[in-house]
Amino acid sequence: MSPRKPRKSKRSADLAQLTVGRQAEIQKLQDLADRGIHTLVLGPPGVGKSHLLKLLQGEKLIRLPGLSPQREAMLTLAEALFERGALRGNSTPAPKDFVSFKRQHSGIGVQGWMRVVSAAVAKDEWTLVIDDLSDLTVPTGQLLRKLADQFVVIAATRQLKESHGEYVAKFDRLSLSKLSREETRLLIRQRTAGMKVEDPTSLETHLLKHGAGNPRLLLRMVNRLRRAPVITPQVVRWAHVPGARPQFNLTPVLLIPLAVLGVAYYLAPDLEDIEFFVLGGIAAALVVGVQLFQTRTPS
Repeated sequence: MSPRKPRKSKRSADLAQLTVGRQAEIQKLQDLADRGIHTLVLGPPGVGKSHLLKLLQGEKLIRLPGLSPQREAMLTLAEALFERGALRGNSTPAPKDFVSFKRQHSGIGVQGWMRVVSAAVAKDEWTLVIDDLSDLTVPTGQLLRKLADQFVVIAATRQLKESHGEYVAKFDRLSLSKLSREETRLLIRQRTAGMKVEDPTSLETHLLKHGAGNPRLLLRMVNRLRRAPVITPQVVRWAHVPGARPQFNLTPVLLIPLAVLGVAYYLAPDLEDIEFFVLGGIAAALVVGVQLFQTRTPS
């Protein structure tokens, strides 16, 4: 696909003032979108992928939360195009609302809606901004590839599996990392301005340590702090919000000692130790329970 002539965004000059530490990425992403280049924004949870996508500007831009369920995604796309005047019914009189338009196409599936929207718009005329492709599968990957044949696609995902690389072969990549220490400090000072803080230095140190350069985590902690009329050192200590940092699998750490005790269940009769026998039995039951839970829990 040959890049189209850049279409300057009306607000491109103001983009650098809308965030902290992402000015270069915003400008690059806007430039790629204006030039009609498919782009995939990569980064861990909370690093600001959705924030970047929200700042994208364009006259013919449609936003989708994701591609799953596929039919729902295609109906959302079709409705957005209909409301913008891009879809026209073939019957007379033309449908006045999308419900009527959808009724005209009742019975068609995902591929049918793909043909409807593709026939209604010129290639690369519209840009699709897809907020999250983290649940990318073979079917949604195939749909993504078809959409990219007709639309300019800007999408975000946490990580890309090697097996899914074929679906985004035509995409440029833009990776986001955590904020630098200075950028984190700037974000903290910006978001805590006007708050009554007894010890600003202690607050900043705490947020720098526990925020780990993750914008979402920092904002969650600051929002919790805002509930207090005065930010005392005690309030600061309760500002930590878990969940945005990488999670570690502790299953092996728990299973190994349980497995050892489970073996004791079978050795206890020979040792004639009733307490060892009971403890080992409990451990063996826990090991079996954990294994069943793992097999039934989706990864």
